[in-house]
Amino acid sequence: MTYQGFCDGDVAVWCDGQQLRRDDCAPLGLTCGFIDDQTGFYCREPEAGAPAPPVPDPPEPAPAPEEGAPEPPADGCGQIDYAGVCEGDVVAYCNNGTLVRHDCGPAGATCGWVNDDIGNWCVER
Repeated sequence: MTYQGFCDGDVAVWCDGQQLRRDDCAPLGLTCGFIDDQTGFYCREPEAGAPAPPVPDPPEPAPAPEEGAPEPPADGCGQIDYAGVCEGDVVAYCNNGTLVRHDCGPAGATCGWVNDDIGNWCVER
């Protein structure tokens, strides 16, 4: 099991550190599907007749910082935790010491609180 996870019907399943996470998309009127390489599989708007996306390859390691660039925080996330924060339509959250940003705007959503298990994520406007 990886962080990018998979879909079990309309349920997104992924691993967060050593914890298995599941989120049922159907009650939100959404379906489970591939979002992007950073997010993996999660709730999204259904696409009529769209085929299931291929399971992505494991992500490449992050590139080394450029010489002279400021050092990132030791955990890479500073004060941001797994529950994340909203920066307009963008959700920023910490995943295993890596700061991840996901723009909800292209899906017609905005960043907002979902629940205690998920934290901040894309919600309907």
